[in-house]
Amino acid sequence: MTNRPSMTKSIWNFFLFRWIRAALGIKRSAEAQFTGSVDGIKDAFEIKAMSLSKRYTDLRDAVAQVEGVIQGKRNRLAESPRRGRQEPEGSSRQTRRGAEPL
Repeated sequence: MTNRPSMTKSIWNFFLFRWIRAALGIKRSAEAQFTGSVDGIKDAFEIKAMSLSKRYTDLRDAVAQVEGVIQGKRNRLAESPRRGRQEPEGSSRQTRRGAEPL
């Protein structure tokens, strides 16, 4: 059995790649028209600046949330009664020879 593509697969690929090539051509034309003038370049810069500003704000908010979660966990850990904790009755911990129980 050979590994040749079927006719339907070939037709599908033809139309798929034709659509992709057409979309890329439209994109290139729009970019050329958009950046062909001073106003277009100015608008493109403003769009990019707004996009970067939004991404920076989103990142800053995410970092603030992570810091808040970490601080909350530190506070809970500091408030937990770890040192005064009693072991349940009947439980025995293994210790090394000569060491004090934990």
